[in-house]
Amino acid sequence: MSFFEYIEHLDQQLLLFINSAHSSFLDDAMWMISSKSFPIPFYVLVAVLLFYKLGIKHALIAIAVIAASVGLADLISNEVFKHTIQRYRPTHNYDLKDQVRVINDYTGGLYGFVSSHAANMFAFAVSSLLFVKKKWATVLLLIFASMIGYSRIYLGVHYPLDVVGGAMVGASVAWLLYVLRLKVSRLKVGV
Repeated sequence: MSFFEYIEHLDQQLLLFINSAHSSFLDDAMWMISSKSFPIPFYVLVAVLLFYKLGIKHALIAIAVIAASVGLADLISNEVFKHTIQRYRPTHNYDLKDQVRVINDYTGGLYGFVSSHAANMFAFAVSSLLFVKKKWATVLLLIFASMIGYSRIYLGVHYPLDVVGGAMVGASVAWLLYVLRLKVSRLKVGV
């Protein structure tokens, strides 16, 4: 077995372990955490913190950078990774799909590397924490993004490495756009 085959085997085994440890409560909770509406309170919290800490003008700039981070992470995760690498999701992998427990008949799209949910939420979390700069908010945002990533594995629609890859894409995009914003700010000050 080659190194890459070994890593893929571990990835599959960890997915099956997480996906099989279930209860009706967890099924409902992970379904909710994975929904599009779950992040809304976090968006509101970050917006309130930004307006309180930065004032209207700078908060609007921060929100624009955060939104751009999420949008770019989504674009990269879908167009650059998923459609280029074309790694089947566990629910579409012929060797594995019969072992994966599916909730509410949800199997996701055909390809899963990298997880767009993870990329988007880590872009949001990292971009937000760079602007908010509060320890408690940093911990809360990283837990929030991690919960969403975990829910995708639990639901059987992503391998753990899909989520790790998505988190890396999202965090990297957020950090790069934040640094770019700082450089643009310094250029304006220098003019």
